[in-house]
Amino acid sequence: METIFRTSIRYELIECIKKVNKNDKAKWGQMNVYQMLKHTTYWNGWILGKEDHTYKQILKEYLAK
Repeated sequence: METIFRTSIRYELIECIKKVNKNDKAKWGQMNVYQMLKHTTYWNGWILGKEDHTYKQILKEYLAK
């Protein structure tokens, strides 16, 4: 399994991040570079316990109706 805790995988990921350019086009979704970096930073802060974020589970609420 690939994990960022393996040095080779972490290095590969860092190299990919270094290549990110503000003019890059989305490959899998519709977010631009700024939106994606903001999204991942927000997520990391929540996962690492550095931020207190509340996620509303809209789909779960919708299905419960």
